[in-house]
Amino acid sequence: MIRKISILLCLLATLKLVCAESTNQTMTKIVYRDISTNFLSSSFAAQPRTDYRSGEKYGRTEEAPDPALKIHGLIIVNEPDAWIINLMTKTGIHDLDGGPTYIFHAPIVGFEGKSQAEFQAFKSLLISKFEFGKEMEFLKTYKAKKLSDHYELIIDDYRIELFPKAGTEIPYRLKIFKGKSQISYLQYDEYKTDLPLDLSLFTPPPGIKISERQP
Repeated sequence: MIRKISILLCLLATLKLVCAESTNQTMTKIVYRDISTNFLSSSFAAQPRTDYRSGEKYGRTEEAPDPALKIHGLIIVNEPDAWIINLMTKTGIHDLDGGPTYIFHAPIVGFEGKSQAEFQAFKSLLISKFEFGKEMEFLKTYKAKKLSDHYELIIDDYRIELFPKAGTEIPYRLKIFKGKSQISYLQYDEYKTDLPLDLSLFTPPPGIKISERQP
C-alpha cells in the first residue's frame, strides 16, 4: 500500500510539473503586409496577414478575405496535425505530417520551383530556414552585419535587409533580394513575443466541415 501511495504521489507531482510547463508556454504574434510596389494597396496580396507561433509545434496564419476568389484562408498547425480552412465556405481539409520529425516551420522565402528535385534543392539552402518569429535569431546565427539603421546578411544567392524599430531588435521592415531583384518587401504592423499561449488558436474553430486530404 505504501509503495502504491508513493507511486501515486510521484505521478501527481509529474502531472503538476507538466501542467506548470504548459501554463508557462508562450507564443509570438506577428501582423505583417507586403508593401512592395508590385501590388495595389487595395489588392488581396497587399492586405495584412496575422501569424501566431509557439515553439516548433504550434502555428496559425490568418489571411484577409478574398471576395474575388471566395476564400478567407486560415491555416492551423498543431504538429503532427494541420488544417487548411476556408472561413467563407466553412470547409477545411485535415492533413497529417508524415514525419519522421514533427516540426512546425514558417518560412519567409517561399519555394518557387515545381519539381520534387527543385524542392529538395531549395530545402538544402540556408535561406529556407529564415522564418517568421525567428528573424533576429537567424541573422545573428549567420553573422549579419549591423549597419546604421538595419541588419544585412548575404546568404546563398539572397540578400536580407532587416530594419528594426529604433532602439530595439523588433522587426519593422524587411527587404529580401535574390540576385539584383527585390522579391519581398514587408512591413511588420505588430510583433509581440512572450504572449500567454492560447491553445484555442491551434484547433479548428467550431462549425467547420473538415474532410481528410486525399493521398
